[in-house]
Amino acid sequence: MLGLLQRVRSNIATVHSAKGSLFRLQCDSLIGLRASVAYFHTTPPTLTTTTTEPTDTYNAVPAPDKRPALHALAARLGVQSISEQVLQQIVTHPSAKEKKNNATYEYIGKRVLGLCSTEYVHCRYPNLDRVSFARVIGSYVSSKSLFHIARQVGFQDSIVWSATLEEKKVKRQHVMSSAVYALLGALYEKEGFDVTKKFIHGHILARELDIRPSVMIKEPKRHLTLLMKNLGRPVPVSRLLSETGRESNSPVFIVGIFSDEEKLAEGHGSSKKMAEHRAIQGALFTYYGKETKDFVLPSDAHTVASYTPPTLATIKTIT
Repeated sequence: MLGLLQRVRSNIATVHSAKGSLFRLQCDSLIGLRASVAYFHTTPPTLTTTTTEPTDTYNAVPAPDKRPALHALAARLGVQSISEQVLQQIVTHPSAKEKKNNATYEYIGKRVLGLCSTEYVHCRYPNLDRVSFARVIGSYVSSKSLFHIARQVGFQDSIVWSATLEEKKVKRQHVMSSAVYALLGALYEKEGFDVTKKFIHGHILARELDIRPSVMIKEPKRHLTLLMKNLGRPVPVSRLLSETGRESNSPVFIVGIFSDEEKLAEGHGSSKKMAEHRAIQGALFTYYGKETKDFVLPSDAHTVASYTPPTLATIKTIT
């Protein structure tokens, strides 16, 4: 019995000893695992390298050689007679901080273009009122119009200027249109007025332009009444010419504007008031937008045997 008890105690001690070893093994494994996790979560050392970040992304890239694009532009526009140095100055905006830029040429070009466009619009539309006259000229020679021309012929491939990314988005129109003005100024200085005028008529004034949006008169009904009075003609009246669908959701009315028995214009609309308004605007455009097809420019008077100046509008200014 005593021997059996001693064997039981020996077995229990063996079991406790084994459990202790197993516990210590688990603790050691846990400690090792934690050490491994800590190692992998530690930020690895970074390699120290010396780099120089460019402060301006536009200046960081070497400027490409734009001479081929410049010569191609001159060929497209037919101005190969202008030297490369002058062409480079034409496309260099003052923002580039270059000693030779296009500021002076731009100033001259604006004046020459203004003269050519003024005599052209005056001869082609002799009845235009003062406000509409200025709008039509602006449609031909504004910065926005010249920007579209510059983009079509490829000025964007040759322009030299400096700006931030945001400024480039905003100022690109002004920069490119200034190059067109400068080209006209350089042509005038190097080749004379006749060559410049021919270029302006061929590339700028020859464009088809709808002037109707420029002849939009405020208070058209009052304006038409005063216009007829100044012309010594009967006061205009509106007459309903036809209608359809008066009781429907989409009626159509056609109204005519008459001065005595002469119909000046007619307009349509979903109401008689709208139709009358359109008819009055049409009558004003018929008068102010009258177009002369064959005319001789005042600057060409010396080239014809007999010159007849364009007729100036004789009516008083209506305000």
